[in-house]
This record gives sequence, C-alpha cells and structure tokens, in this order.
Amino acid sequence: MLLGGALAVAGLGYYGDALHLSFFSLSVLNSAGSNLFVLTFAAGVVLVPGALIGFVLAFRSPRDRAELAFAAFAVPFACLLVAEAAVYGLQVHERYVFYVIPLLAIAFALYARRGFPHFMVLALLAAGFVTVATRVPLSDLARRGEGNTPFLIAIHWLQIHVTTAGNASIVPLTVAIVASVVMVAAARRPRLGTPVALALAAAIMLVAYAGAADFDRRNTNHVRTLRLASNLSWVDAAGVGKTALLQAWGGQRTQAMEQLFWNRSVDSVLLLPGAMPVDAFRAGSVKVAPDGVLRLGGKPVTGPLLVDGFGSLVQLRDARVVARAPLYTLWLPRGSARLALYFAGRYDDGWTSPASRIDLWPDGARPLAGRLVFGVDQPALAGAATLHLKLPSGAIKLVRLRAGHRTTVSLPVCSARPWRVLLGFDQSGMSGDRIVSAQTTRPVFHSDPALCAANPAGSSS
Repeated sequence: MLLGGALAVAGLGYYGDALHLSFFSLSVLNSAGSNLFVLTFAAGVVLVPGALIGFVLAFRSPRDRAELAFAAFAVPFACLLVAEAAVYGLQVHERYVFYVIPLLAIAFALYARRGFPHFMVLALLAAGFVTVATRVPLSDLARRGEGNTPFLIAIHWLQIHVTTAGNASIVPLTVAIVASVVMVAAARRPRLGTPVALALAAAIMLVAYAGAADFDRRNTNHVRTLRLASNLSWVDAAGVGKTALLQAWGGQRTQAMEQLFWNRSVDSVLLLPGAMPVDAFRAGSVKVAPDGVLRLGGKPVTGPLLVDGFGSLVQLRDARVVARAPLYTLWLPRGSARLALYFAGRYDDGWTSPASRIDLWPDGARPLAGRLVFGVDQPALAGAATLHLKLPSGAIKLVRLRAGHRTTVSLPVCSARPWRVLLGFDQSGMSGDRIVSAQTTRPVFHSDPALCAANPAGSSS
C-alpha cells in the first residue's frame, strides 16, 4: 500500500512513458516475434529446438521436483521478458531478453539427458526456424534499429567488413542451416549430440559477440576522436561554475548525455524552440522574448550556457565564447542570455534540412537594418534545384541553385521586431541518418541603416 501511494504521488520517474505504452495490438505481436527470432540466433540457433522440447518434458514428466520448479520459473520469466521487449516498439530489444539464453541452455541439457527423444519434433522445429529465417532477413530487422541488440550490431559489422547490406543476411542464414543440419544429424547419437550442439552454439555466440564488440570499440573510438573534446571534462575545466546545457533543434541526445556525464558543472537542461528533450528527466522549455532574451518561467536566463550546435546554428548577443568543442560552444553572457541568430536545421558540417528557418532578433531598441547573406552549395550529383524563401511579409522568393555551384543569397532586413525567413528546398537526400538538401555557409548579418532609410522602422521585408 505504501509503495502504491508513493508511485501515485511521485510517478514512475524515468519510466513514466510506460503508462502510455500499447500492450494489446498487432504491432506488439509482431515485435514479440522479432525479439524471439533474434533471440534464437543470439542463443546459437541449435539449442532452441531442444530447449523447447525440454521445457515441455519438464512440465509433462519431470524427473524430479527441481526440473518442475525450474520450468515453472523459467517459462513465465522468459515470457515476461519478451513481453517487456515487445511493448517498446518494433525495434528489437535483445538487451531485455538475452537473460533467457542461460535458461535455454539448461532446458536443452534437460532434453539431452533424456537421450534426445522426439527426434522428428526436433527436426521439424529446426526446419521451421530455418524456413522463417529465409523469409525474414536480419538486415531488415537491423534497419529498425540495432542499438539495443548486440546480435544485430554484429550483422552491421558484417555489412561493413565482410559483405554488402543486401547479402548480410545470407551469412547467418547459411550458418543457421548448416548448424541445424549438423545438430539434427548428431542427435541420432546422443553422446555425440550434446557436445556438438553446445560447441556449435558457443562458437556462433562468440563470433557474433566478437563482431558486436569490435564494432562498438571502433564506434567508441570514432566518437571519441571526432565528436568529443580532447578533455572530456572541458566545461568543468573552464571554471565558469554551474552551467545550463541549451539544446537546439536537431540536437543529438547521445552527445548531450556525454556532456552531462563528463561535466558535473552542467547541472540543468534548457530547450530552445523545436528542440527535443534529452531524456525523461525535467528540462526547461525557454521562450524567446522580442528582444532576444531567453526566458524560463517568465524570468531571464542567466549564467553560462553550453550551446548545442549539431543540428542548428545558434549565436548569442552580448556574450563571449569561453571554449569550444565538437558540436558545442560554451558561452558566458553579460547579464541575461540573448539570441542574435538561430538557424534551425543547419548541421555542424553545413548540410541543411529541407525545411529550415533563420531567426534574427534586434539589438535592444535598435531595429534590424541591413542584409542577411549566406551561400548555398548545391551538390553536383543532385542536379539543379530551387530554394523557396518565405519572407516575413508572406512573399515567396525563388532562388535557382545550379548543380555543383555556390549561390549567394542576400536578403534585405528592415524590422524593429524579430525577423524570420523560412527555407524550403525542393530536393533532398540522405547524409548518414539525416535528411538534407544542400550545404549552406554560416549566415552573416551586415548592418546597413541606409538600406532601410526608405522603409519605416517597424516594417519587415
């Protein structure tokens, strides 16, 4: 009762999303099947048919109370783990279910010590799994997401180092067929079948997890070299005191978590418009006042800011840069934090989202008067394209982009209020896991009051 009362008051914390999961749908059954399929591979394939028979025999005709107790615990436990993995979407969550693998090994041992009975059932189960494996390519499951699945990470490693993505499923399928045939043949001689099956399963698991470990090691080194500062605790080393992480549109959760983990002085998270939360913990959504001041709960944001720069370009006004690292900039505002420019959708390498926007804020009482200039590099292979610019007045400006050339965009800006232009590209493609269109240079605002002399202050163009 006390536990129930505590949960009612405090909620489930980090796992609060569990209250919004769908437990009864066809997608859950689909996900459960995918998790069981990958689990069979992760268990070395050959143990599973015998283990299933072993569980049935342990219930139907247990040799002792220990067998029955084991089956009575292991089967519900395995079912609950698979159900837990299934409700978290179509992505396979092997890390939730691989605790079942030792239980499968024990159940296989219960079957083997009976002398491999019900041989035809064993052969049919093995053949059934191989048939399913021919219809469900592992590479397709990997495309749903592989971060929670060591075996699918091994498939990714296979795609990179051994074969192509289209053929990556053939290797594990061939291994499954050969291993199943060898195991079924060895089952005719029980004394030989047990060591053969265990050796095959151990070999398959070791090779798979070795590939996953090698991929993880290479990926860690890549992230460490290209995405993180040489001093992981670089914000702490700057000595500016308590710092807020300011997440922008397109920011990566993993990169933000790296900064939070290695820098104890970064003790809070703020979200700019369009930014996604870093995790399930509390984050403050800031609003931008007409003068560019960031406000949280109606109060100006002050103090050092660790500004995310992966998917957006953020520039502060009346602030100095204390330090930089890949994807992040440490700013120290003079008083309240104020935005000067926010290019939501421009990645750190210049690639730009097909739908993006640039916001400018005036400097105090002085209106924005001048030109916003940036270059657009259209990829040669993409051919010619058109950039649609929607100005604050609602007018649409079309800019033709020549393949393999840089086009300079110069927009007059005359406004006493915040100014925004929306960018829309009519072509897009993939760069890694991002949908992008063209590369843009860092926009620069050139102040020119004379440009707006004929345009009354307060108007926009």
